[in-house]
Amino acid sequence: MKYGKILRSILIIVCLGVMLFSLWKLWGIFSEYRESRNAYDDLAGKYVKVEVVESELKKPDWFGGGKKDTSGEKETGSDAAGESAEESTEEAVMINVEFDALLKVCPDVVGWIYSPGTPINYPIVQSGDNDYYLHRLLDGSYNKGGTLFIDYYNQPDFSDWNTFLYGHNMHDNSMFGTLDNYRQKGYYEEHPVMYLLTPEKNYVIELVAGCTIPADSTVYTLLNTVEERDALVYELSRSSSFKADVELGESDKLIILSTCVYDYDNARYVVVGALKEMLEEE
Repeated sequence: MKYGKILRSILIIVCLGVMLFSLWKLWGIFSEYRESRNAYDDLAGKYVKVEVVESELKKPDWFGGGKKDTSGEKETGSDAAGESAEESTEEAVMINVEFDALLKVCPDVVGWIYSPGTPINYPIVQSGDNDYYLHRLLDGSYNKGGTLFIDYYNQPDFSDWNTFLYGHNMHDNSMFGTLDNYRQKGYYEEHPVMYLLTPEKNYVIELVAGCTIPADSTVYTLLNTVEERDALVYELSRSSSFKADVELGESDKLIILSTCVYDYDNARYVVVGALKEMLEEE
């Protein structure tokens, strides 16, 4: 009887120890999440200026521009005659990045990615390997959230036919924690574009496809020609989780945003976008 009481006491102590250890680990994780969010909010506050501008947005008819049958039938993409894409003027929230000042803080910065209406509003870096920024903030301090970075094989000015941009799928929706929301057609329709700002040029990223692929997929291969670019877009569009109507210009490059997902071992979700240079108004 006494032996049983001792055993129960030991089990209670062990369980309490496990619970306290788990709470300590969770506290550490959420502390790192908070540290990461605060660090990037601070960067955005110092080096990013927000402005509201009027922009001409060209949307295909199936993207909210079609006619709606008031009798209760589904919304149609266009009429029988095949109307052209709708032109509309809307207010858009844009950003400007003070790269000269930011580069003094971190010379590894190569750009800034911004997705209106989502948490994606981060600097992009590149180092001599694909490990350094995997679990480091911009200042080099350790953090599980890491920093968004492009593949060290890529040119830092996004001039390759395809540039790979990696980020963690964080549980608090930071970094690329919302990227796999593009599995849902409605999410794409709300967020069909992102913006890439660099020290040299600014781009609108027109999203063309989103797919789940294995980590060893040939998608993670540098392209060399426009024909290879078009073949990749065609292949990914066939299995894309959303439908896009994006026309690629002869010189448009691709950016491939990649994050981990858990459909199977070493699964990745990638969102592919066409880089369209934004020309400054005269």
